[in-house]
Amino acid sequence: MWSRGSRSWLHKRRWKVLALLAFGGTLVAIALVQYRWLEELGSRSRMVESHQNRVAAMSAAALLEERVRGARLETLPPILHEDVLELKLDGLGRQFDEALDRFPYVQHFFLWVSPAPREETLFYSPEEKDFRAVRKASDR
Repeated sequence: MWSRGSRSWLHKRRWKVLALLAFGGTLVAIALVQYRWLEELGSRSRMVESHQNRVAAMSAAALLEERVRGARLETLPPILHEDVLELKLDGLGRQFDEALDRFPYVQHFFLWVSPAPREETLFYSPEEKDFRAVRKASDR
């Protein structure tokens, strides 16, 4: 099957062929290890990124929920109680306008006075930039 010429060619170059196979096999093994390592690194990076995105989304959702549902005490105006009783509401209207600029999702501001409540409740209308009185349901 093998001719003498082909055996001698292989016999003469066998060390070169073995060296090439050994070197080439090592390179293929290194490339395979690097490929698997890079795939694992990419997989872990995607996992960390996904986790960071989830944490950021949950933090943003919690902050938004607190902003929307929480009491907005910092929007309460520094206005004197006597001014409210005398219905001097210009300062209060400006405060409500500033609050609407900061918190555009607020739909209503209303005003009540204690200990002696008025016959109506005053609602601030952002469209009209003014207060309107609404009588109590029991007085209608």
